Amino acid sequence: MRPLLRRDHLSAISDLTPTANLYAHVQPGALDNGDVTLLVQHQVEQIGCPLWLIWDGASIHHGEELDRYLLQVRPEQILLERLPADAPEL
Repeated sequence: MRPLLRRDHLSAISDLTPTANLYAHVQPGALDNGDVTLLVQHQVEQIGCPLWLIWDGASIHHGEELDRYLLQVRPEQILLERLPADAPEL
């Protein structure tokens, strides 16, 4: 029997740079669009550009705050690749 996931769990988000540096953020509870926006902003400031984002169809990767931020950066600063919503082979 699989345990039910509730919102009182730990959530993690991470990224890997071309030089093999791993950055991770873990927090209690669910991540939201604002958390993703802050991570992307931090990575642009710390790593520089271009930043290549490869995302699945999770709802935290869509939202007004993140969309507004992505519109502020130049297209060559952030390369965004969205994976299909249901692609378990990827």
